[in-house]
Amino acid sequence: LQRILIKLERSASPTKAKELMQSSINHLLSYQPWRYVVIAADVDPM
Repeated sequence: LQRILIKLERSASPTKAKELMQSSINHLLSYQPWRYVVIAADVDPM
């Protein structure tokens, strides 16, 4: 999770970072796709 937060903090848009973090948390709470979340965090939104 730390990697995800660090990646989101680097995001150019704070609003988008918030949305991504919220969606990531929702996914974790709903499905817990740990590996998919890590992969998504490694991919740059830009």
